[in-house]
Amino acid sequence: MRTRDAGSVIVAGRFSGPGDPNALAELNRLKAIRVGEGAPFARAYLAPPITDNDPGAGASELDLAGAKARFGDRDAVYTLELGSYDKGSQQKYRKAAEEEARRLRQQGELAFYYHGRFNSSVTLGLFPESAVDANNRFSPEVDFLKQRFKFLMKNGDRIEMGEGTFWPSRLVRVPG
Repeated sequence: MRTRDAGSVIVAGRFSGPGDPNALAELNRLKAIRVGEGAPFARAYLAPPITDNDPGAGASELDLAGAKARFGDRDAVYTLELGSYDKGSQQKYRKAAEEEARRLRQQGELAFYYHGRFNSSVTLGLFPESAVDANNRFSPEVDFLKQRFKFLMKNGDRIEMGEGTFWPSRLVRVPG
């Protein structure tokens, strides 16, 4: 168990990589744990080791573009967009998004960056189709993250809608 700013993270095992059969077996074992009616580790994922000296740039485990391949089409339908960067050169705003995703990942969050044509986004979490219902109500997992990460940021600042209100973080589809 590791304590982070936003809570605690439970880390289990050490493996050679995401293709390690022992890693996949442990992941499946954890996801199958039931406590009463709940499955507290149903959203468990294989997390890469992230260190303070991790360069971030080119770190494919942080790139949302590869999330479906790593986590599966069923589990990687939506992600919570927290912000975007478009200030300065393309290289500069891409680096800013990568650094923010890496910072969040170091705090135990399942954070990603995504490089679009004109900006780069930072997102959090991966959710299945059931994360939002026909009435646009979110699952408890999405609601929990939206409470912790309330606002959509642009270049590190909240985006004002007017009269002291700000754009909320938003659920978006995972590309691919």
